[in-house]
Amino acid sequence: MKSNRDYTLPLLVNILHPTDFSESSRTAFHHALRAALIAKSGFTLLHVANGDEGEVMDFPGVREALERWGILPKGSPRSAIPISVKKVIAHPSAPVDAVLHYMERHPVDLIVLATQFNEGRVAWLSHSAATPIAREAGQMILLIPEGDPGFVSAEDGSVSLKNILIPIAESPAPQPAVEAAARLVARLNCPSGTFTLLHVGEPDAMPEVRLPEVSGWEWKTATRTRRCGARNR
Repeated sequence: MKSNRDYTLPLLVNILHPTDFSESSRTAFHHALRAALIAKSGFTLLHVANGDEGEVMDFPGVREALERWGILPKGSPRSAIPISVKKVIAHPSAPVDAVLHYMERHPVDLIVLATQFNEGRVAWLSHSAATPIAREAGQMILLIPEGDPGFVSAEDGSVSLKNILIPIAESPAPQPAVEAAARLVARLNCPSGTFTLLHVGEPDAMPEVRLPEVSGWEWKTATRTRRCGARNR
């Protein structure tokens, strides 16, 4: 079913980026910052301290990134940053607990998190942290794999995005993810590409969703059995 709702309207109010200050986290930082700029949302960077008081100085610089991207002129004051930015140092604890505890006290609409196979300083980036955060947070999560530059340039903030894969099932409800993907593309002004809805199970068990009309973009579906093979439509 097609939907003609306006997907250029903002969806996100608060974006959370947990970071361990590694290179993988810096890539995720650029994606979180670009999303916050597009949505004009609040932007929070969260780090678990290990006792080093100088760690706060390791936070990636929002102002420096905006100057590099040409959004702010060189030497701009901190007050010139066009979004609300918070940098939070959490007390030493498990990364998963730190994220969930923060979300209990502060509303979050999107978490942007890097993942890698080897653990970072406080295991932000290990799959042992990313997987339970994704399962327990109850919010949309954008995961940036280690070694993948993603779709936001660190140098100039430009966006290159042509294919979006959306896994869907009966639970959680897939419609919010479908609409979030459509809004993302519309707000990023990506001219053309393909959305693919992926369902693991029998084709006739794929949940029905409303497919937003996004100029220049097409929708496809694919099903995959638990054993092997995929079918495309």
